[in-house]
Amino acid sequence: MKRMRVSAIVWGVFLVFFIVVPAAAAPVANLNLVDAPSGIGDTFGVEVWVDGDNIALDLVSFGFNVSSDNSGAFNYTGYTLGAGFDDDSFGSGNVAGSAFPGIMQNDVLLATLFFETLAAGTGTLNAIGLYDGQFSGIYYELEDFSLVGYDIDTSLTVSTVPISSAIILLFSGLIGIFAVDWKAKRQLSER
Repeated sequence: MKRMRVSAIVWGVFLVFFIVVPAAAAPVANLNLVDAPSGIGDTFGVEVWVDGDNIALDLVSFGFNVSSDNSGAFNYTGYTLGAGFDDDSFGSGNVAGSAFPGIMQNDVLLATLFFETLAAGTGTLNAIGLYDGQFSGIYYELEDFSLVGYDIDTSLTVSTVPISSAIILLFSGLIGIFAVDWKAKRQLSER
């Protein structure tokens, strides 16, 4: 009976150390809105970051596809890769890069994506690269030069509310009132 308890404890420690701990150290990709769109025709950027806290490995490559939901509010127009990456992208909507030697940092900018606002509304932008062992996901180099991979699966909801003509009219009116008031005060001071 005592031997079974010891065995259960050993297996419990094994499972926690080799299953739970590595899962906690997995890198997380996220999107960061650079310029909020304010009207139709505006272009804006969205940065794709990977947070590799607690991973003491070199990031050597990544790959993901860019998409948006069917709202029709935004159109993907292109990308620039983060510093240190060579462009390995292929096809429309695919972003991929590699860095040799790898990049060993906690937070790494993979790419900046660019979009054009087509209509007022809300849309979801996606960067998805499910690890497939070849071209999709995030790849880190192990000490024996083999690679370990993780998924890129992140999205961001962006809203565009164009400035209405009523707001423009209101501000124009306020500017006119201040201008008339300023002119009247100036004329009184000159008398």
